[in-house]
Amino acid sequence: MIPEPRCAKANCCRNTASKECWAAGAFAYTYLALDTNLDTQVALKEFFPEGLAYRDSQTKRVRPHSGPTESGYRDGLERFLREGKVLAGFKHHNIVRIFRAFRANDTAYLVMDYERGQTLQDYLDQHRQALDYEQLKTIFLPLLDGLREVHRHQLMHLDIKPDNIFLREQNNPCTDRFRRRSAIRGSA
Repeated sequence: MIPEPRCAKANCCRNTASKECWAAGAFAYTYLALDTNLDTQVALKEFFPEGLAYRDSQTKRVRPHSGPTESGYRDGLERFLREGKVLAGFKHHNIVRIFRAFRANDTAYLVMDYERGQTLQDYLDQHRQALDYEQLKTIFLPLLDGLREVHRHQLMHLDIKPDNIFLREQNNPCTDRFRRRSAIRGSA
């Protein structure tokens, strides 16, 4: 269970109201949300880097910790928006489609397609056996094709693991966590 108010509902956002928090990662929270303009479910990713920010309990705004980490928060926020805008230009079946990036609540958000399915980790936990060769091909060849497309645009996935590979209902894989290569080199 994700404790409140760290992953509080993000009822913040330009025609988007969150319903529940799905995932809390090191840099962002992902919510199941409703696009109120289109009356459709979406995934809403909120920039919230653990250790660099906190949620104000009264305003629900995301605030950077003051001091030496504040510039890291601001730089990360700008990078999150830039990378979201680049990824919004992708039309690849194995990359989660982003169709809006915006600022609100002193942070940034990405509105993405809501995908039904489960993570590869959840699948492995349920089946308790190794994937066979055909399953590996079905999952990883399309995923690698999507990664190749992302690499062509100087972005990289920094955390490929079963928890970050999402299997849609027909085991069609996708992922959404990328960073610009220049940002990676700059942070080393």
